Amino acid sequence: MSTPDAPASSPTGPKPLGDAVLHLTARMNGSATYAEAAGTLEEVIDPDNGLLPRLHEFFEAAAEQANAFEDIEGWQLADRFTDAAGQLADLWEELADSADELRALGPSAPGWQPGAAVSRSTTAHRSPSSPCPEATSAPLPPIARTEPRHTR
Repeated sequence: MSTPDAPASSPTGPKPLGDAVLHLTARMNGSATYAEAAGTLEEVIDPDNGLLPRLHEFFEAAAEQANAFEDIEGWQLADRFTDAAGQLADLWEELADSADELRALGPSAPGWQPGAAVSRSTTAHRSPSSPCPEATSAPLPPIARTEPRHTR
């Protein structure tokens, strides 16, 4: 059984990355100021080490793995992964200035309720004050739009 400060149990085992995203969501929901919320948002959209560029890199790596299959099925899967990477790049581009825009909304964030965005009954809520896992990998270059390697 999970508690508010613990990750939800998963039938397929622990999912620390999903738990980290839940923690970010709880921090966003628990923000008392727009500046605090913007700081949390920056962890997602930072061009060098944010969640979106990391996911972009992940799907590019998945595309490389699928391409290694060297058959139509692998190439089609690689194209889907490449498309996902491109969509993440588009999303990052759309949100690149949003932390500054959020900060500009004002000093406080009235009416925000911790945990409001986390609604699935199988998902545990983490406390906004509990520490998030720290990223230990090196910064990434800014994300760039990629195109599928194979056209059909």
